[in-house]
Amino acid sequence: MPTFGLVLALKGRSDEREQVLTWLRADPRVQLGPLEQHRLALVLDTQTANEEAAFIERCMLSGCVRQVDIAYANFEDLVAFATGEETPDEHPA
Repeated sequence: MPTFGLVLALKGRSDEREQVLTWLRADPRVQLGPLEQHRLALVLDTQTANEEAAFIERCMLSGCVRQVDIAYANFEDLVAFATGEETPDEHPA
């Protein structure tokens, strides 16, 4: 399961930012960190690497995210699965 540490730089009015925060809180893949000076840290757990790109695109299209910084990316599970170190039965669904 790829895991990403992201920092979102938010912009816009507080009510617009709250819409983005509501969407993020409802996403089970997201664990929110603190919001400090319009910057929000979060952890994103995905099933595939492509989900991260789609997530970032959705953030940017929200109109309230100025920038997304990738602070951490872990593809360890995918590498283990691709190299045969992990069998499909061991890989979580």
